[in-house]
Amino acid sequence: MHYDAKPLEYCEEETKSFAKKILIYKKTCFRYEREYRTILESSDGKYLPIRICRITLGRRFATKTKTNEATENGDFDANDTSIKIARKFAQKIRKSSGYKELPEFCAYKSKYSKKTQKIPPNVLEVESYF
Repeated sequence: MHYDAKPLEYCEEETKSFAKKILIYKKTCFRYEREYRTILESSDGKYLPIRICRITLGRRFATKTKTNEATENGDFDANDTSIKIARKFAQKIRKSSGYKELPEFCAYKSKYSKKTQKIPPNVLEVESYF
């Protein structure tokens, strides 16, 4: 990963190299995540297609600031920021041509939850969760 405080500058003439930079770039404030990424390039110079299997939304997305047994064992809150963001991701993925089924979505139920929990697919359906 390459960390930098300022965003990358787009250069239309160097689309391929810019795409690679985006894949390895993160803002400095996310260094604590200690993320690793593997980027493979085929022999013809094209990036190999990837399939996203799981999306995990970190603690900073959770709205609740207190955790207890009721919170951890209860349903996800439909108004929680992590659920709203997960729904937006799911909506974009559904519209993309390369996905027949959604990846697994996980999130923390509060900022102090000890572990992530799987977001049930019905929660990602806007109409069915209200």
